[in-house]
Amino acid sequence: MCKTAVLSCFVFERSERMTIGLPLKMDFFINNWWILAIAAGILLIAALWLVWRLMTRNKKLRRRLERKNRVDAALAPEEALPPLPTPASAATTIQLTKVNPQIPEPPEPEPQTQPVFEQPPAPAPKKKTTIQIPTLAPEPPVIESKPPEEPALSHSGPLRIRYATGSFMHIGTRKSQQDALYVSSPRKSPLVDGEPVLLGVLCDGMGGMENGEAASKLAVNTMVKAFFESFDAGDIPLFLENAARAADRLVDDTLSGGGDSGAGTTMVSVIISHDQLYWLSVGDSRIYILRNHEIVQVTRDHNFRLLLNEKVEAGEMTEDDVENNKDKEALISYLGMGGLELVDINRQPFQLIKDDIILLCSDGLTKSLSGAQIQRFIMENSENPLNCARVLANKAFECRKDTHQDNTSVIIIRYTG
Repeated sequence: MCKTAVLSCFVFERSERMTIGLPLKMDFFINNWWILAIAAGILLIAALWLVWRLMTRNKKLRRRLERKNRVDAALAPEEALPPLPTPASAATTIQLTKVNPQIPEPPEPEPQTQPVFEQPPAPAPKKKTTIQIPTLAPEPPVIESKPPEEPALSHSGPLRIRYATGSFMHIGTRKSQQDALYVSSPRKSPLVDGEPVLLGVLCDGMGGMENGEAASKLAVNTMVKAFFESFDAGDIPLFLENAARAADRLVDDTLSGGGDSGAGTTMVSVIISHDQLYWLSVGDSRIYILRNHEIVQVTRDHNFRLLLNEKVEAGEMTEDDVENNKDKEALISYLGMGGLELVDINRQPFQLIKDDIILLCSDGLTKSLSGAQIQRFIMENSENPLNCARVLANKAFECRKDTHQDNTSVIIIRYTG
């Protein structure tokens, strides 16, 4: 009897512990549901990531296979080429046009052994075959920039050349060169009374890497084209103004499309006819004249500081207000703005004398070197204009005020009389 009672108590106590234990475990999970939610979320994210990786991997493999097939199909010859010929009257050259610069181009043969294949006899002449590699990904538009075109013919016979020139460009710390310049060759320049006329032009582009580079080159090419096609020695200031306005319209129409893309360029240009100097300036590139150890800036910077200085002269502002204005360097006139209102041109020629030196430069030079430094480096190297231009650009890079240095371009013209 006693044993039966003890056993009954043991069974009751064990069953009671089991009944009470189940709700306790459920309470633990209920009270800590957020742990389960986080664990489930992690598992879901991991599963989705795994599926995405598998899908993208398969997609990449398909793209690589399709790309290989397209390239192989494009490079496969359509027909057998005839053997190398002896000298022939008609020939067809196989030319490889590179569309995507990321695809390596087949090695080009040496110039002296460039294969020229004879055209096989046929009723109609065989056209030049061009193999094109298909573009595999969209690329930014390429703005073609050609060097300024000069006349093919040059002047024969002796010429009186009154000047020596030199130019140099330094890329600075930028990734691209957005400056452009041109100095005419005496043998190819227009003649006035038997003497060659000199054209020098320098532009500093703005509006981003591609737009700035294209704008400066487009403006230089426009001025050079006008110089060789429609130069008017009877009214040189009017010629300079018309050429600058044509460049302004072309840059605006080509790069801005009439909108506000920020594409534009400065321009400084000089023309020397006999001993007379004419200049034009738009923007903040500069022209200096060095005579008898004295240097003078003959152009103004067309930036907001110019308007602020007028307020200083009127007593409406102080010099400190000008220096503290964050927009003081913003340009108020440049080529590409669509309608020039501020252009500096000397309507009366400046009379040059022997050993005068004319300097055209972008703001990369003037923001790194003071006027006194520019004068000293020019005087030390004035006998060699090319070396003088190189020294100025390199010194601007060495003397830069911080880690950033803009493109620096320099033209030096020494009047020899």
